[in-house]
Amino acid sequence: MSSKVNMVSKLTKKEGKLLIGMVHLLPLPGAPLFRGDFRKVVEAALEDALALIEGGADAVIVENYGDIPYYVRHIPIITTVAMEHIIDAIKSRLGNDFPLGINVQFDAYEAELALAAISQAAFIRVEGFVDTLIADTGLVMPCAAEVTRLRRNLSIENVQIWADVQVKETQVLGTRTIVESAKSAVKNLADVIIVTGAATGSSPAVEIVKTIRDAVSVPIIVGSGVNATNAPQLLRYADGAIVGTSLKEKGRVSRRRVRELQKIFKDLGG
Repeated sequence: MSSKVNMVSKLTKKEGKLLIGMVHLLPLPGAPLFRGDFRKVVEAALEDALALIEGGADAVIVENYGDIPYYVRHIPIITTVAMEHIIDAIKSRLGNDFPLGINVQFDAYEAELALAAISQAAFIRVEGFVDTLIADTGLVMPCAAEVTRLRRNLSIENVQIWADVQVKETQVLGTRTIVESAKSAVKNLADVIIVTGAATGSSPAVEIVKTIRDAVSVPIIVGSGVNATNAPQLLRYADGAIVGTSLKEKGRVSRRRVRELQKIFKDLGG
């Protein structure tokens, strides 16, 4: 059985709460804040990935976090090449069986699926799956039709689509509620729903997570703001969390913090 199937089984069978650790990449070549030494970017990514794994994370997700301001949808080829190099280095250290996800900012689903096809990633994160969004650098239209067809055309239906609903750091156009967005995402073939707070590092309201849990049958992941204090409340209704900010000390992933949070996640498993 593949690692991806094992990961999904853990979610859907309620065998525990899934801790997905963020590998926040430093600015990549071509980005305004790139500092000129790509080797240091790779080394930092490997260091954080190993800290997550050795701390007990169930999966990691690699994101071009440092590439602000973000392109919307279409990114330069150098970004894709740089991320593939880093993902390959991480998988070489962690092994092909370890679940890995890909997030290319902002909502660059074509690059995500291309990277997933090459690296055999388990899932991609799509911010604008069914919502119309205003991001800092542009308008984002829903992409469910395009991303599901591209996944099929690339023959990588095993790669899951983890879809945000009314994602952080954006303004949502229209009057649809977040629960209606979640239902729409499931109808349009999202494998997992991601619920976030208003900004990076902020958590969604527990009541929102509960309401979405009552409305959809697919796994729910909290996508921002989870920490040791609020995890018991949020994960009462969610199947796991993507965690970045609260796992860091002085800007780098702390093995100690990963271990402490993973213990809480295991204790919450039903």
